[in-house]
Amino acid sequence: MGKNNRLKRHRSSNCPRSRGQQEEDRLSSLPDSILVHVLSFLPILDGVRSTILARRFRNLWFSLHTLTIKISHFGDRFESSDMVQESWFWFSRFVNRVLILHRRPTLEKFVFSLSDYLDLLSEADSGDDDELLSRAIDDVAGWILAAIQREPKFLHVSLGWNYVSQDRYILPPCVWRCNAVVELELDDCKIISSNLTGIQMGSLKILTMKDVEISGEMLEQIICGCPVLEYLIIDNCEVNRVCFDAPSICKLKLVDDDGVDGNYYVDCPNLVSFELSGCADINLGNLSSVKYADLSPMLLTFDEFKAFTEKLRHVESLKLSAEFVAMFTYAVLKDLPCIENRSKRIVFSMHEFYIKGLFALLRNSPYLEELEVVLGPNQPSVFEDIKQELAQLLPVEFDWENEGANCICSMQYLKSVTISGYNKRTQEFVLDLAEVILQNAEVLDVLVVRAKAKTQKKNRLSAKEFSQKLFSIPRASRQAKVSLLSAVQSR
Repeated sequence: MGKNNRLKRHRSSNCPRSRGQQEEDRLSSLPDSILVHVLSFLPILDGVRSTILARRFRNLWFSLHTLTIKISHFGDRFESSDMVQESWFWFSRFVNRVLILHRRPTLEKFVFSLSDYLDLLSEADSGDDDELLSRAIDDVAGWILAAIQREPKFLHVSLGWNYVSQDRYILPPCVWRCNAVVELELDDCKIISSNLTGIQMGSLKILTMKDVEISGEMLEQIICGCPVLEYLIIDNCEVNRVCFDAPSICKLKLVDDDGVDGNYYVDCPNLVSFELSGCADINLGNLSSVKYADLSPMLLTFDEFKAFTEKLRHVESLKLSAEFVAMFTYAVLKDLPCIENRSKRIVFSMHEFYIKGLFALLRNSPYLEELEVVLGPNQPSVFEDIKQELAQLLPVEFDWENEGANCICSMQYLKSVTISGYNKRTQEFVLDLAEVILQNAEVLDVLVVRAKAKTQKKNRLSAKEFSQKLFSIPRASRQAKVSLLSAVQSR
């Protein structure tokens, strides 16, 4: 009987309700301001399409605080050059109508990306394409100007590559005359000096340039027109000189993943944070104010290694790629001097093959308080002649006890150590390194060992055996705690 009652209740719960019993439409009960905020996260095409949902949505997109217009959001229409002219006319009418009907006087964010489609225009074979391309460029400049007149706080512009002229499309000059913009992202375009006259970027704090063609002189001109700029990101740009003394800029990120965009010269005396990735050939000038450095250079030479360690010896927090540990190893094996640093926090990646470089770094870091070692399988990217010499010199026998004794002075302030990435290959290495640290760091507070995910079953030692060995290591510091996060054990 009870079972039948439960079945009846289950069936009745699945039956359609009468109109009076239907659940309340929670979406429609939201105020317009929240609905507009939600719609602002969508591409503009989807925002316009929302008008078919209900009568109430008909005019909501007129008040969006974010406009995102990307060719990639318009599907198959723009994937072929066969209908270039028709597609552009349709798109042009759509964008014009959006900007005319949009009623909000100011914008929070404007994102505009035409990279893929301008490529199609330049590749097409029609005789009218030159005229169409010229019109498209004029349209783009007009749309960006219309958006800038709404004073967006965030502006992203991505143009593209002209396969006919073998050059990037020129960024419209109106981009540099918007005092309201706080964050500007430029992607895949070209900047010319004649468009930089009268720069008015009084509110710009973050400037990101990715795949942008620009000279060092023009970069300095832009920086002079941005009096409150704080963070500058140069990502795979064709610029070989980064020099400025603007006191407002405290962070610089320089990326050149291909290492082919030229020689870099960096001279920024007021910089506080410096991040470098790639950049096969780099020269450093004045970086005397840098406190935080993250360095991952490509094809590091020994001269560059010496320059980095000399110019950034004063840095408080230092993050180094595996290339630096390999270079420290090379210096030790070749009896070359290593420069002492004043860093209190060091994070670095390494292959256990270069253990001598690790201890050389420790010996030359007498003020170290926090250390993080990230173990990985990848071999460092160093210059070919150094790589060949290292291959001949390694591996070498390593005396853990003796090396640890030589590092006692460098561990006098060491309070926190993290070793990440132990697995089957590195288990014994991690135990030996942990033993050296625990037995010599007299003020150590914590040592954390993190294993790679899903490696426990393949380890030579079981998780229990590894943890027992780790926790049984004698400790010079009475307050030192050891944590093995993969085994969820702590003592």
